[in-house]
Amino acid sequence: MGGARLKVAGGNWVTARPAGVRDGVDHQLTGEVRRIDIATIREVLAQGRIALLSPIGYSLTGEIFNLRAGEVAQAVATGLGATSWCSCSIPTPTNGSSPTKPAMPASCR
Repeated sequence: MGGARLKVAGGNWVTARPAGVRDGVDHQLTGEVRRIDIATIREVLAQGRIALLSPIGYSLTGEIFNLRAGEVAQAVATGLGATSWCSCSIPTPTNGSSPTKPAMPASCR
């Protein structure tokens, strides 16, 4: 990838709502996807850029919530009308060693 010029755009395209109290447990900073700004993500993709999404959402009042990455990915894929999507993650070692480079799943190649 030497000399590659990747164009990446990120933004607060995810609106969230608090998960609230469930079974007597207050989930505090955990939230759920309320809405995805699909129109802006489409604009970014049309410009040939990579749309960088994180599992963080903002409420209508400006609160910040941690979201499940899979929930965000599913909402974006559904909004874009995708027929499939893949997700790759780096395993976190528990013994203090450096993480190994994960292999890309065959479905993502």
